[in-house]
Amino acid sequence: MAGATGVLGRRLVSQFVDRGHEVVGLTRDAEGDDHVADRGGEPYRRVLFDADSLALAAEGVDVVVHAAASIPTDDRNAVAKQTRTVKVRPRQRGP
Repeated sequence: MAGATGVLGRRLVSQFVDRGHEVVGLTRDAEGDDHVADRGGEPYRRVLFDADSLALAAEGVDVVVHAAASIPTDDRNAVAKQTRTVKVRPRQRGP
């Protein structure tokens, strides 16, 4: 889950875990690791603005949730491009 440490993501991590799902939450630092782990998720440090990093984070998952909502204006185009990359790459890997 991208945005797992944010206002929306924290709630989603808790709700998904409460419903029996395994949640891997992207984090940037130890504080983020704690936020995800405290809610029952598995912290996974990756860079939201790096396509290869996001593709690695998406390997082996059934669903990608993009809950990163508070993005600096200068980075919004980069995030949109990376989001498209994550949505395409898992399909290209095949079975």
